[in-house]
Amino acid sequence: MIEIVVVLRVEDAVLDFLSVLTDPDPGAGPAAVVLADRGDVLPLPAGTPPAERLALLAPYVRSAEEDASSPGPDALAGLIRRAADGHSARVWTHSPPTTGAAGDAWAGTPPWPAPA
Repeated sequence: MIEIVVVLRVEDAVLDFLSVLTDPDPGAGPAAVVLADRGDVLPLPAGTPPAERLALLAPYVRSAEEDASSPGPDALAGLIRRAADGHSARVWTHSPPTTGAAGDAWAGTPPWPAPA
């Protein structure tokens, strides 16, 4: 089974899913990170040590000032299928914030009022 982490920005993968990305079990299978803002998949091969997996993510970190947006549900589904590469998969993601630029970029403007 492959572990697939789906995030808007690579920073979200490191901050929210570090335990998934750095599983210390040497028999652990592969993982992949779907970078929604880039419309790309970053494979993390099985047996890759935690520090090396994090090093693979480092080139994708961007300035917080840069805009990020989701490619939409159909494109995300295609990216997840590409990441799974025909294998069974467990998909990890999070509920983005309901307020602020990051939440709006991922899910659109929420239909409910923002907290005061």
